[in-house]
Amino acid sequence: MRLLAFLLIWVSLGVGVVAAAAAYLWEIPAAGDEAFQLGTDAEGAKVYAVLGAPAGRVGVGVGAKPLFETDTALTPEVVAALREAGVGRVRVKSFKVSRWTHFPYFAGACVGLLAGAILTRLSSARDARLADQQDDEGDRLSPEKAVAELRAVVRALLADLTHLGDETDACAQITERLGQASRDLVPAVVEQRERLVGRMGLGPYAALMDVFASAERSLNRSWSAAADLALAESVEALERAGERLAVAEDKLTGRTPSLLPLG
Repeated sequence: MRLLAFLLIWVSLGVGVVAAAAAYLWEIPAAGDEAFQLGTDAEGAKVYAVLGAPAGRVGVGVGAKPLFETDTALTPEVVAALREAGVGRVRVKSFKVSRWTHFPYFAGACVGLLAGAILTRLSSARDARLADQQDDEGDRLSPEKAVAELRAVVRALLADLTHLGDETDACAQITERLGQASRDLVPAVVEQRERLVGRMGLGPYAALMDVFASAERSLNRSWSAAADLALAESVEALERAGERLAVAEDKLTGRTPSLLPLG
């Protein structure tokens, strides 16, 4: 389904671009020299479309010149001369749906793009449902479980800090446990983009990854501070990471998220 959707989108896009390019290319009618009249002005004089590019050709080879230059009004006399010269279409500066011969193709392309977008969304949603129905395979966790386990690691570390020895031992525990958690659990969230987008939609997914990325930065800052034996700074970053992971878990489970500054 996804391949069909992409093919439909690309074909529709190509057709739409070609059809749009013909919006200002008006046909010279076989009869009816007033076909390019747009209306009348305030004084009742007829107003005609004007050329947006030179039309027709006089002469051959290098010395050939346009029959009519840009900005020439397409009066009945000019239209008759262009028809006699064998010109089939001219580029004008006016837009008129009734003269847009490729409009049906453009409308069909729009319908095709919409259908392709719907098929893509349905395919992503189906893939997400299938992924959610499967049990975790090997070491691959669901995003919900990964975030929950990250929160558990952070809570356990904060609770254990009061029972650890000196600052050196505490920092060693933080670097070891945070390093392992980040290595094992963070990829379970960031590497399942299609699954999350299919389930949540692109906007909510972007909001989730915004707060999750902030939590990951706080985890990295905590690990880095602990590696430098700056325990207080490490604990502060660890607490901040816990708050942001809570928001990420709320977004994943559909609960009302807390509002936190993401500085």
